[in-house]
Amino acid sequence: MREAVARRYTRLINEGRDLPDLVLIDGGAGQVSAAKEILDALGVDSDLAGLAKQNEEIYLPGRSEPIALPRTQLPCASSWPSGTRLTALRRALTRSCAPPT
Repeated sequence: MREAVARRYTRLINEGRDLPDLVLIDGGAGQVSAAKEILDALGVDSDLAGLAKQNEEIYLPGRSEPIALPRTQLPCASSWPSGTRLTALRRALTRSCAPPT
């Protein structure tokens, strides 16, 4: 996680590109902590959240407990983290497996 975040955001900074307002990490507290460490070191001031697949929980830096979406009250809310996480994973795999241009 550290290496992937460092590569991505170092490149964005070096290219002078806009940084995102929100960084979503596929993982729980450990991955969020690792990403936060790198983003802080690079001076990136973006919000950060982790989406863990076990119970589709949302992890935020500095919080010991995840945010669990109330599935009974918001039936579609439980599919949002999963769909977002899977879309991000699919996109990452498509880009990393694409032949060079």
